[in-house]
Amino acid sequence: MPSRNGPNRSPRRNSRGSLPWVGAAALALGLCGCAGYRLGPLHPELTSGKTIQVNFFENRTLEPRLVEAVNRALRKSLQQDGSYKLNTRGEGDVIVNGAVLRYERQGVSFQPNDILTARDYQVTLTVKVTAIP
Repeated sequence: MPSRNGPNRSPRRNSRGSLPWVGAAALALGLCGCAGYRLGPLHPELTSGKTIQVNFFENRTLEPRLVEAVNRALRKSLQQDGSYKLNTRGEGDVIVNGAVLRYERQGVSFQPNDILTARDYQVTLTVKVTAIP
């Protein structure tokens, strides 16, 4: 069955390029919350006045701009948690480094009349994170 783009034409790509996967990665990281792990103690009084610095992660995948989305999501999550104050200048009390090792994306739902164009994705990231006090 020919697609709606015609018999000899490939499906039209999203005009925004690779932005859907960046948003999906940030959303997946934010919603999963690192598989239930929390950074810092459960009692904020133990971290009172402590700062955390998140350095840019190393990108060991072929996906461009992936580390920017991961770092943005991690910093936003730390700000929402409130246990540590996010330090953007100088040295923090805790220094976080990391590397994105693997990025996998699979389509989970598709356009009704076009089985090649995914609407939603399942994103899996493998990340190595080191926090140094």
